[in-house]
Amino acid sequence: MATYKKLLHSGDNVSELTNNSNYLTSVPNHSASLVTSGTLSTSRIPNISASKITSGTLPVSRGGTGSTSASGARTNLGLGTSSSVTFTNITAYADATIDGALNIEGDANLNSEMNVSGGSISEYYRKVDWQWSCNWYTRYGYYYYPNTTYGVNNQDWSTGSSNAKTSWTASHVPPFVVPYDFKIKECYLRGFSTSSQTFELILKKGTPNWNNSSASTTIANITSGSALETVSCTLYRKNEIGSSSLNVSVSKGDILVPQLRRTTNTTSASYSYFRGVFSIVGEKKI
Repeated sequence: MATYKKLLHSGDNVSELTNNSNYLTSVPNHSASLVTSGTLSTSRIPNISASKITSGTLPVSRGGTGSTSASGARTNLGLGTSSSVTFTNITAYADATIDGALNIEGDANLNSEMNVSGGSISEYYRKVDWQWSCNWYTRYGYYYYPNTTYGVNNQDWSTGSSNAKTSWTASHVPPFVVPYDFKIKECYLRGFSTSSQTFELILKKGTPNWNNSSASTTIANITSGSALETVSCTLYRKNEIGSSSLNVSVSKGDILVPQLRRTTNTTSASYSYFRGVFSIVGEKKI
């Protein structure tokens, strides 16, 4: 005679399991095709080889590329749309070898050697900058510039004229002599004013004859407009006047003459000062 055993149900008394051969305490294995509903716990999910995944696209958020093509993958990963990969920032903490052209648009900081084999570096620029502390005078609507005897080394930039300077005499110390060819990328005056005024900043350049010449040097604005910027300033509040969108080439031996004036209270003989730091930032080709 066949012997049948009972399945243990949730309502049965667990104590009846003890030495009771009438209950079936384990569930036999069944074909996976019979599992048509329900949720498998994480521990019940079998390991599947990646080779078994033959369809679908794994998104970037899941560690994939979100694409089935190389160009689409590059786009989704922010590497450009062609075989010329583009990086916004790249840092190499060990040796890096590049077979082909490397174009860098922006700053490149090298903490060790760069070796070029079988090619050349067409263009490489490094940042250059200068800055001077100053107590810049203004009154009337006059243009003031660094002291013509002591230059920018005297903190009082106190020499003025009723009109913007258009030439620089041979007997005056030039404020800044360009030490080598470079491009001016930005120029700023940052600080505060001792009274509420509107200030106008200009920067002019000229090319002197340094061969025992007594001739004055013609100077002209480095920008198409007359001023780098005109800014209304409240007394004793931090302000900046200038531009960061310059691209002006200057050559070794050129002179630069910054000039500042106030465009308000132009009939007043009272001095107002702008105290701060004047800076020039550029790029030098290596």
